[in-house]
Amino acid sequence: MSAIKHVPLSIIHQLTTQREVPGHRPTGQPPRTVRRLDRGQSTVEYALLVVGIATLALLVLAWASSTDVVGALFDRVFRWVTGRVG
Repeated sequence: MSAIKHVPLSIIHQLTTQREVPGHRPTGQPPRTVRRLDRGQSTVEYALLVVGIATLALLVLAWASSTDVVGALFDRVFRWVTGRVG
């Protein structure tokens, strides 16, 4: 049996909502508990984005090295440039 127990959404809501504190003015910031739960979220998102882009770049590089597309493209561009100059 799993050691992790089901936590009702009402408990999570109570933990993540801002409570009224006497004499406290709202700052516009999310409650401290929400900020604590979101800590590092942007870093994780950027890391996943970088991993995804690197994977895509490796796939394109593997495809380009297995075909002659890059060489043909460079030849075509070189002929176009030399045709304009000469």
